[in-house]
Amino acid sequence: MLTEPEVQQTLQLFAEDITRKPSSTRKYYMSIARKFLTEYGDFSRHGIMAFMNNSGWCDNSLRTSYYVIEHLCMAIGLPFPLNKNDLPPPPDEYDLYTPTLTGSEVTQLIRYWREYPGSYPTSLLYLSTMYSVRAIEMTDVILNDKSVVIHVAKKKRPTYREHPVWGQGLIYLSGYERLSEKTVNQTFWKVCKKAGVKRQEDEGWHAVRRAFATVAHDNGVDSVLVKRYTHWAVNRDDMMSVYYHKPFEEINREMEKVHPFLNLW
Repeated sequence: MLTEPEVQQTLQLFAEDITRKPSSTRKYYMSIARKFLTEYGDFSRHGIMAFMNNSGWCDNSLRTSYYVIEHLCMAIGLPFPLNKNDLPPPPDEYDLYTPTLTGSEVTQLIRYWREYPGSYPTSLLYLSTMYSVRAIEMTDVILNDKSVVIHVAKKKRPTYREHPVWGQGLIYLSGYERLSEKTVNQTFWKVCKKAGVKRQEDEGWHAVRRAFATVAHDNGVDSVLVKRYTHWAVNRDDMMSVYYHKPFEEINREMEKVHPFLNLW
């Protein structure tokens, strides 16, 4: 068993290693890490398997705990003794909760908030619908005279992508401020409520990101183009996704022609 100072020191290292994850995810990961360290603290294969087998968690939570402890090992420089064969089966796609706005709901949001071009909610809606920005990424956007620079989340090293500001976009971005992720998420509630769009349970900005991908797909936009534009992780099972490479400036130019929401602004 680890001593309390050892637990706190390990948690501090882990916390520093997951700073780019959303606050709700960090909180959840920290709770799993704390439970493992205080109740077991044994990084051997036997110790980690005992923790997972005795947790009483569902398969989805067990998969999360696997990745949390794997990341915890990385943070403190220890080898991770499990492999993918130790994971419970992934959940069926129909069991996943993925709230998504419809295209008509996104249209309703834009039509309402484009009448308030200098407001903070409008700036976030513009970033979300135009550039498919994650909530955590909205806290640290760089605005230039003709472009928007996004600090991409979920990357092991600092990664940035720069998009042009099309048309009158700077007007809609004029109310942007670098505020906390909590404020960003709370603003989504306001964006929906004021525009008369009913939110689903736990729905947030990612529902717009999913809507972007869904509407683009339904409009016949090439899926690899969408993946590059939204900076999804490469799918190693899809070799086209792996080998498709173009300068990001060209990705932007191609997306301008087929963007699902550009004409609404």
